[in-house]
Amino acid sequence: MENRKEQIIERALVHIKKRGYLSFSYDHLSKELGLTKASIHYHFEKKESLGLAICDRIEIGLDQMILAINSMHIDPREKTMEFFRMRISHINSDEICPISAFQADFPYLPEILKQSVQYVTKKEIGCVAELLQDVHKNKNKNEAKAILLLSAMKGALQYRRAVGGEIMETISKQLEEIVQ
Repeated sequence: MENRKEQIIERALVHIKKRGYLSFSYDHLSKELGLTKASIHYHFEKKESLGLAICDRIEIGLDQMILAINSMHIDPREKTMEFFRMRISHINSDEICPISAFQADFPYLPEILKQSVQYVTKKEIGCVAELLQDVHKNKNKNEAKAILLLSAMKGALQYRRAVGGEIMETISKQLEEIVQ
């Protein structure tokens, strides 16, 4: 039973990364997974429930990533770059960050899902700011720098869709310079 729920979340996440939250329906998911719509509704009564589960999944992933990075014995500057490498590794060349996809659809999301997206967004910023704390001691500047770095990385993911993967290498080098 739990496996089915995970399959639904995973398939919906692919849709979100490729086309956004608003781009798919339970009908799409049922056809792709070979399930009835009733089966999907059993696990997620409404689409916003599925969206909330995806936000929870993203939050857990961020927590696990920070734990993994903090356990690495690498230079503090390298930890921030490792965060970006790990995040990008979960996003195919024809996809964008799922948080960015939710943000693009933000005006049209139900209020409870908006709150969850805001929370996950702030959590992601906090993760990068925390990693920068080991390099730069000014907390206020670290949050601003985290937003700048995340914006550049997520923008590069958008550009990568249109012009190809080499842009990620170019942006990664620039991000490293900013982190220094």
